[in-house]
Amino acid sequence: MKNEKKTFTILKVVGIALFICALALVILAFTVGERGINLAFFIPGVLLIPISIFATLLGFMPNIMKGSAKMIKYIQENNKENLKEIAKTAAEINSEAVKVTAAAVKEGMKEGVCKYCGATIDSESIYCNKCGEKQ
Repeated sequence: MKNEKKTFTILKVVGIALFICALALVILAFTVGERGINLAFFIPGVLLIPISIFATLLGFMPNIMKGSAKMIKYIQENNKENLKEIAKTAAEINSEAVKVTAAAVKEGMKEGVCKYCGATIDSESIYCNKCGEKQ
């Protein structure tokens, strides 16, 4: 655990140091060149910026994860009633969908009934007039 903390601290420090170096290179690129931008400073500076940001974000990853967990816990605790209602509604919807599907399958086994939606169709029909599925 201590080594892990050291690793993340090192990533933070290296990321921030790289970012400072990258900004210094970009600034130098605009001040050193006789004609506009000095590419010898500008290109490495621009390439270092995303690397430094990535290293810094990796260094802060434990803090980000801890904050995310706290946020999720806060949302759950402060929205218990809403979450219960959502779960109940989802269960009711799924229950009704299962009933409709089961009825359609049961009816679909009979001739003259769509296998998919349960609508009455002509026994000679190739497609259902209601849902359009091939019989």
